[in-house]
Amino acid sequence: TARELHPVANTQGRIIGFLTWQNAQPMTQMMDRLAPLIGGTAFGLIGFAGFSLWQLRRARIALAESEREAREAAEHDALTGLPSEEKMAALLDAAMTSRKSQEVVGYALLALDGLDAVVDNSGQNSANEIVGIVGARLRNLVTNEVVCARAGDRSFAFLWRSERDPAALLREAIDAATQPHWIDSVVRIGAHAGFAQAPGDATSRGELLRRAELALRAAEKKGSGAVIAFHHTIDVADGERHFIRRELPRAGDRRAAAALD
Repeated sequence: TARELHPVANTQGRIIGFLTWQNAQPMTQMMDRLAPLIGGTAFGLIGFAGFSLWQLRRARIALAESEREAREAAEHDALTGLPSEEKMAALLDAAMTSRKSQEVVGYALLALDGLDAVVDNSGQNSANEIVGIVGARLRNLVTNEVVCARAGDRSFAFLWRSERDPAALLREAIDAATQPHWIDSVVRIGAHAGFAQAPGDATSRGELLRRAELALRAAEKKGSGAVIAFHHTIDVADGERHFIRRELPRAGDRRAAAALD
């Protein structure tokens, strides 16, 4: 039993009685009393740990989602949904870096004409709406071989890595961009484009960009609807213009000094 029993003997060694008492076992009793508290505390700690892990997992998922949204926002233009200018620069870098010796990489710029008149007549919001509509139309021209991106307030960029007719692509893009727009009333705008290709026109990203921009300037001089391919005479003419701009002030200074003499 739970009781303790101890015999009591006389001087002759005969048992004359027994001492008996209840074994208190205080530690066992205390543990019995504390068992529910310990069990509840352990259950609470396990629950808290589980809740903390769940919260950490939620926070990790939320952080990953916010990072994904931030990357998405940085890589896409909010107005048109097209890749951003920064994203296009990265794509062009990758295309030029991985280009094989005879592989063609083309880059084109398309600028919209007539948006200043839209701003004057209907406001900046109407101009933004037209840019958004044009972006949606140009997005329909995108294929596995062609990327279209926003390249500025009123311009778009195209990148391709294939043997194709870039002039035909850009004329199709101009036709799409210049279809009539309904902004309270019918609004018509124009567009022009210029392009350059590697390796024929350039061998580096910076050179390809600069020469596509030179072709775009040449198209702007031709007027709305023009599509100009870069050629070296454009580069020569641009160099001459820079030379004239640089030398004119010097010539004026020399003439003024000669007059004083």
